[in-house]
Amino acid sequence: MTMGNLYLLIFFNNLPFPFSSPALYVILWLAGLFFHYQKMFLSKGLLYIYLFIIIYLIGISFFWQDRIVGTGILISYRWLFMREVLPVFLAILIYTYFIKIGDFVGIAWVVLCVLIFITITAITSIIGLNIYPMASRDLAGGLSVRGATRLIEFYNKIGIASFGFFSGLAFAFPVLLYYFRKNWRNRTLKYIFIGMLVLFLFSIIRSGFAATFLFVALFSAAAFVARKNLKRSLVLVFIVGIILSFTPAKYFANILYTASSYFTDTPLEERLYDAGATIEHPDIDLESSEHAGKRLGRIPFLLDSFAENIIIGGGEDLGHNFWFDRLSMFGLLGLFPWFLLIRYQIISNLKLFVDDFKSYYILSMVAFITYGLLKNMGGMEMMVFVFFLIPGIYYLKYLKYFPSLENK
Repeated sequence: MTMGNLYLLIFFNNLPFPFSSPALYVILWLAGLFFHYQKMFLSKGLLYIYLFIIIYLIGISFFWQDRIVGTGILISYRWLFMREVLPVFLAILIYTYFIKIGDFVGIAWVVLCVLIFITITAITSIIGLNIYPMASRDLAGGLSVRGATRLIEFYNKIGIASFGFFSGLAFAFPVLLYYFRKNWRNRTLKYIFIGMLVLFLFSIIRSGFAATFLFVALFSAAAFVARKNLKRSLVLVFIVGIILSFTPAKYFANILYTASSYFTDTPLEERLYDAGATIEHPDIDLESSEHAGKRLGRIPFLLDSFAENIIIGGGEDLGHNFWFDRLSMFGLLGLFPWFLLIRYQIISNLKLFVDDFKSYYILSMVAFITYGLLKNMGGMEMMVFVFFLIPGIYYLKYLKYFPSLENK
């Protein structure tokens, strides 16, 4: 029910209050754990979140209380718990619960249900975006700034997903492609899975988020290069990176120009072409250019702001480059708990996964981390993708017709 409220939009958004509210399912989940499995709240992974809370509580109380996030949101205790902590806390809590009790079949069924929910929402989004092409982009922020609550509600009720959904889906592509490359016990189910991947890709294209589409393309290509041995994969990626670094920028620009021609009369056409122009002409005026160039132009400003006080920050949040925004606003102190949290989740999961899966998981997490250098991030949908669904996909091997994973 908690996952359905996040990802089965066309159903849960049409339920009457409070059944349409995410808060109901979060409260039920937390209450259930509190009364039946209290020691879950002392799990090591959650201790890093408590450290996160302590650091930010101290910061907000003494030197971060006057900061403004994005479009005029004042830093407060409510912002801390609702916008920063709760999405990550819920995702890690649910995932850790299944791992701690050893219910790998249970988490596999939950993940399978989520994939079905996502498939349905991908379909409803494609249908809705054919009628309202800019809906997902508008849901990403423009409508809330204008206070268009009725239009937001309408898009939600017809099942159009927003930025967090499509971004999280992009991060998940490497681990999903892992199963694409495996030998399935049931060939029909494999074709259904392939069809699901094609549907996901098409929904991302229709959403109009150029950076999301490019990340899918880049990290999907990397997933096909990946090998069973993690060290070999890292060496191979390093070699490819060296080769690409010596490749003339014009070649990459031409690829983007060509790609843009396949998306005529869509938001992707303009943005892919613009990305190509930015790569081909890096000496352009980044401050006055649009889209990709403008985003890159924000980074030097944020770094200069960070340099003024590297410990506690004090600069602005421009709302588009998540990690650089955090450095500017909160300094190293504010980024430190994020580093510890992500590092712990990656290391602890790698200890659980067989070698065959590790490279794909690393690619998904690298996609998440690097995405935050260029784009804004956050929200329940995205964080549940990153900290629950992406590692949880590993456990699909416990279902009868899914391929088992090898440790070779």
